Amino acid sequence: MSKCDRTEDQIKAYEEENYNNATFLDFIAVIDALGIQLQSGRFCASLDEFYQEGLAVARQSDSFGDQIPTSS
Repeated sequence: MSKCDRTEDQIKAYEEENYNNATFLDFIAVIDALGIQLQSGRFCASLDEFYQEGLAVARQSDSFGDQIPTSS
């Protein structure tokens, strides 16, 4: 992961406005710092084992069911 030169308060402000107040470069800096990549127009993030297990449980629950698509 690379260093993000945006402050936590700036990132919170972006999130509160659904990134409408962020420039494209702000957006790219934040997703890079979070370890998210754009691949063929899709957001891709590496998940460690802890998050993979939690996601598997969420996908199996009745409240999420078919709402969460899986990648192939």
